[in-house]
Amino acid sequence: MTKRSVLTAIATLACGCLAVMLAAGKEQANDPQIEKEVRQAEQQRVQALLRGDGEALKRIWADDYSLITYRGDLRNRSHRLEAIRLGTLKMEAITNDIVDLRVYGDTALVHGFAFRKFTENGRKVQGTFRFSRLWVKKDGRWQLSHAHFTQTQDK
Repeated sequence: MTKRSVLTAIATLACGCLAVMLAAGKEQANDPQIEKEVRQAEQQRVQALLRGDGEALKRIWADDYSLITYRGDLRNRSHRLEAIRLGTLKMEAITNDIVDLRVYGDTALVHGFAFRKFTENGRKVQGTFRFSRLWVKKDGRWQLSHAHFTQTQDK
């Protein structure tokens, strides 16, 4: 099975899980307090990334955290924490524009656009990216379970 097939399967599974939740009638109007909590978690994530704060990210990223990078690579929590610890991933700027935030019980789906400037393995990258993030409330706090971002064509 190719890497692309695995990534496609994961994305399909994530979309399928969301569809099942919606079909089960778990969709609700966003509670303003919950939306505020998720937005605060988003801000804490950005600040921790900009500081390179692995300890904060350990609390923010769920144990099963996964990321599909803009290059289509699949990364897990330990890989990302190691890259930050070693300095092979350094964030210089992140500006998020949340387009939609949907809450389904203890799950929140966030998507929008972000400007990012970072260095990864010595390669400088910057631009606008479309993102989606799946937050889950576990152990009394919002934890990021999955994220995906794709670079857009700047106009």
